[in-house]
Formats: sequence, structure tokens, C-alpha cells
Amino acid sequence: MKFLNKIFPLILVCCMFFSCASTKSNSLMTPVMGETDTILMSDMMPVALKAIEVLHHAAPKNDAIHELTASLYVMYANAFVQHKADMMDAADFELQYSEKMRAKMHYLRGRDYSLSYFDNKYKNFSKNLLSKDPELEQLALKKLKVKDVPAAYWLGAACLGAFSLDPLDVDMLSGVNSALAVLERAAELDPAYNKGAIWDVLVAFYAGAPAEFGGNIDKAVSAFLKEVEYSKGETTSLYMTYAQVFCKNNIDLSAYVWDCPISIEELGWKFPEIPRDEFLESIGMGVNENALWPLPPGIHGFDWALDVVLDLDVNKDPSSRFMTVLAKEKAQFLKEHREDYFIIW
Repeated sequence: MKFLNKIFPLILVCCMFFSCASTKSNSLMTPVMGETDTILMSDMMPVALKAIEVLHHAAPKNDAIHELTASLYVMYANAFVQHKADMMDAADFELQYSEKMRAKMHYLRGRDYSLSYFDNKYKNFSKNLLSKDPELEQLALKKLKVKDVPAAYWLGAACLGAFSLDPLDVDMLSGVNSALAVLERAAELDPAYNKGAIWDVLVAFYAGAPAEFGGNIDKAVSAFLKEVEYSKGETTSLYMTYAQVFCKNNIDLSAYVWDCPISIEELGWKFPEIPRDEFLESIGMGVNENALWPLPPGIHGFDWALDVVLDLDVNKDPSSRFMTVLAKEKAQFLKEHREDYFIIW
């Protein structure tokens, strides 16, 4: 108990860090997520991870600690390991691969803590969820309540994050559909969670996964419009997703209607003028100039979305400075390497 008293201040910092990612803005969170020094944050996170694990082992049945531990591992994997690996030079292939496998390892730790959270609350939850029996899977999903949405988000994000880094891992394949089902159930229970964070994960999955695993462009577009609705255009992830998921992959959206409660005018989005010939070329052959989708496509949409992120004032929302800084780093990297994704004449 004396040891726990000594590390309690550090654990409190961990709790603040977690809360910023899963709840609405609060002034207590600002010192952590309001930080702009990414090196300082990188140095802090490993210590925070091990400190919260100590607390977890001291209180293994505490739901809040399970959820906190899971979330920290997922955030560490994504923001501190994969983020850096994604921006490594192609010449550093071996190091990049090694770091991505390290990110996968931390995603899986987050997954295991998330499953443990649910098993503590609901008997045989993970067994039923991963059984490959549709009836047992539904039995597990029906137990989820609104208060479980944050943990469900971390579970889904952990599984799909690990899968995205190593899609040929047979052991990972078996859990993909279950992770997707958990996220879809969470989106039903609380569609507005964390300004559309669940929809952001779903957009990337629907657009990138094979059809047999649940990939579907129609669903990706619908999820993106949900993300626009619940984020109100205020999150960096919205723009990064549009650039990386739709534009970078030259996905043709011209036939889709802007079926969103929030109009382009309400969002205040301004698009650069695109010469007619360039526009027609950018949306591909077989698509006419009367495209229904209002956002610029291809390289034009890529540049527009990344420029929105690069132009953001990091002080506009003090509680999310850190995530904005990371998004700006990635946006700058993508802009500098745009010729890797598009044919530029």
C-alpha cells in the first residue's frame, strides 16, 4: 500500500492522459494533451504505461484500471510507435518493419486488457465474441451498454490496428470480424463518442479491407459522413482520413451524394479552383464533370485536406494540442512525399 501511495501522483497523470482521449474537454487534462513537445511526451509514456500496469496488478478486478491500461497501450502503439514508423525513409526498411511489429505488440496488449475488462463484467464475453459462432457473438454484443463504449472503442481499435500492420498473420485474421462487430455495436450505442472517433476507425477499415472481411466503399462513405456530422469538422483525424483513405487511394466518390445534416457552407470549407481538364483527369475515366460529391478528389482533395491540417492553430483547442502537432507532422510528411502516391506531370 505504501508503494501505491508513492506512485499515485504518476498514476493520476496517466488517468488524465486517458481521459483526454475518451471524454470531453476538461481543464485538468490540458497539461498532458495540451503539450506540444512530442519528445517529452514520448519519454513520459513508457513510464506511465508501466505505472498503470503496477496499479492493474494491485487491483486486477477494477474495470476503470483495465480500461485505462488498454487505452494507454493503444495510444502508445499508434501515436508513439506506428506514427514514427510510418514516416521512416524507405531505405530503413528493416528498422521500419521492426518498429511496426513493436506497434503491433502494443496494440495486442491493449486488446488483451480490453478483453479482460469485458470478461470481468460479463461471463464468457471474450469466449463468445471470438467463438466464430454468430449466435454466441451476438450474445456477447448484446451485453454491451453505453458505459462500455470507450472500452469497446479501444478493443476494436487495438484489433484493427494490429491487423493493419500485419494482415498476413493468420492468428489476427480470426479476430477481425469480431473487432468490426464490436465497433459497429459501439457506434449504435453512442454514435457521437469522442467527436466521431468510432466512425473514423470504421472509415479506414471499410475502405481498405477486402469485401470478404467487411470492406465496402458505400459503408466507408456513410461512415465518413457520420464522422463529419459528429466532429463538426473540428478534428484533425477527419481531414487526415479523407486525404489518406479516399484521395491517396484514388477512390472514386463522384456518384455519392453529400447526405449529411451539416452542409459544406456550415462547415466553412473553401476549396481551391481546379481547372476543368485537371478536374476531369483527377476523378478518372468514365466519370463526367457533373460529379455529385462536393469535396475535391484525388491529388486536389489530398492537398486540400492536408493544408487544412497544416493551417490549424495548435492553440485553438488547448486540450488537443498534442494530437494536432502529431497530425501536422504526418500531414507535412505526406505533402513532401505526394509524388509517391500520384503521377505528377
